[in-house]
Amino acid sequence: MERVARAEAPLHSDALTRAVAINLYKLMAYKDEYEVARLYSDGRFAAYRADVFRGGKAKVLLAPPILSPKDSEGRPRKIAFGGWMLSAAFPALARMKRLRGTPLDPFGRSRERRTERRLITEYEAGLDRLLAGLSAERLALAVRIAESPHEIRGFGHIKDASIVTARASEAKLWAAWDKAAAPRPPVSADSH
Repeated sequence: MERVARAEAPLHSDALTRAVAINLYKLMAYKDEYEVARLYSDGRFAAYRADVFRGGKAKVLLAPPILSPKDSEGRPRKIAFGGWMLSAAFPALARMKRLRGTPLDPFGRSRERRTERRLITEYEAGLDRLLAGLSAERLALAVRIAESPHEIRGFGHIKDASIVTARASEAKLWAAWDKAAAPRPPVSADSH
């Protein structure tokens, strides 16, 4: 972030720095299994549920990659789990977050987690490229490129589809970036 702010300072702007802060945070703060478990077990969901619903049994719909049946397009279908997920499984999983990123992380090698880590690495590489060619003329385009992760949403196959869309948009912006960098041929006196 400091490098981005220093590179942008001579342009008397902070638009790129803000875009990078928001979008790098978005990529780094993905909701993995530990975070979802924490959100369901920190007490806020239980308070909401007690306030809104009276009686009945809790049911949690999940699509765990190993257990979920697939639909006709090969996407996992959600299956129902009992209230024990809220009272026992999620609190236990939330406490296991210290395993995140370690060799003992049971979710860390999943395709989705690897993709999320790769998105961060690719974004940082893109920042290096932006900063190397940043100019006043390219600032607005740099901000748009830095905002590309904003299009990424959801989980599982929904997220995969949004990544494809975001990458296609980003590729067009990078093409415009490269074109903006191409030297323009000099205008000769004969062409007037």
